Amino acid sequence: MKVNYKQLHQDIKFPLSWCDEDYKTFIFDADMNMVAQVESKRIKDVVHPFEKLIGECKEIDEPVKGFYKLVYGDFINPLTMEIIGCVRGWGRLSQLNSPSGEKRQDNIANYILNILNT
Repeated sequence: MKVNYKQLHQDIKFPLSWCDEDYKTFIFDADMNMVAQVESKRIKDVVHPFEKLIGECKEIDEPVKGFYKLVYGDFINPLTMEIIGCVRGWGRLSQLNSPSGEKRQDNIANYILNILNT
């Protein structure tokens, strides 16, 4: 999925970080806006795929087709059909009109999907 990085930087202030290093259930941007949520059961000391999102923006020139899939804002492991997480931030993004909050959230989801699949 193609990512509009100019828009992404308007909507997310990097770097991204975990809400808490022990629980790792939410990812926030530098302004403490929620970006993503982990849905799968986390086993301590097991690296979750969202770990790739932590830190500065990672720009990818071409959309990545890979393992993880995006279905209605949820990121899915197609082998197990397990939802591993979802994109967040709708409350804040829904207030924006140009482009719409929905398109902005889709752009963030495309960024996350590309990073997961690298």
